[in-house]
Amino acid sequence: MKTPRAARKVALPSLETTSLRKGQEFTSKVWAKHTSRVTGPDSYSSVITRIPLGRTHFNHVACSTAMQVMTEPNNRTATLFLPLEGSMSIMVEGKAYRASPGHPMFLPHRTAMEFTATPIECLLIEIPATALMAELRSHGALGDSLEA
Repeated sequence: MKTPRAARKVALPSLETTSLRKGQEFTSKVWAKHTSRVTGPDSYSSVITRIPLGRTHFNHVACSTAMQVMTEPNNRTATLFLPLEGSMSIMVEGKAYRASPGHPMFLPHRTAMEFTATPIECLLIEIPATALMAELRSHGALGDSLEA
């Protein structure tokens, strides 16, 4: 008779709040420092689950209202945004981008951005900049502009 498998661990939210201040403190600590404000009619609530996968982090973010966010550059990680519901209009160095279900957005490290988002559910994958740069370098795919 086989021994039964141990129950799987379920990730608990790293943050669950209705306080914009607490949400901003948490996200400024784990991602880039930023300012944010509610732009929608609904009250703010946010649930963020962060799961470390080695040096990479997998994140699930659910925010109940439309927001405007301005970030400083994040020097530690590049980020892949994968919206499941809702969308983000993103400005990076004067260029407009949009992330929505089926339309992901990759943000390199050392890049500040400003974005507006509808109420959103989004997966974020944070890739350590040093690991990404080493991998690109090993494939000969590293341009001078990325290393500057």
